[in-house]
Amino acid sequence: MYDTFECPFSFESPENKAMTKKVLGEVQSVYDAVHQHWKSLRDHFTTKSIKKYEEHRRNVKQNNPPKKKTFQAPLKPREDAIVRE
Repeated sequence: MYDTFECPFSFESPENKAMTKKVLGEVQSVYDAVHQHWKSLRDHFTTKSIKKYEEHRRNVKQNNPPKKKTFQAPLKPREDAIVRE
């Protein structure tokens, strides 16, 4: 009696096709607007955190340059310092 969605009307009739197209267009436009909004929020926070990290790295390089590691030979006890009894 009804279609597979148990709907009392058909989406295939000419009158309903126009309405279906209009409703789907509205849903798509709202979805696109929400999707674009979330993408802009994501991009905003991503670039904000990247800029903070880059600023931090610049400050570290300018204010506190890394110290060069120098090789230090392992300490050996001197022969004359050993007390023998």
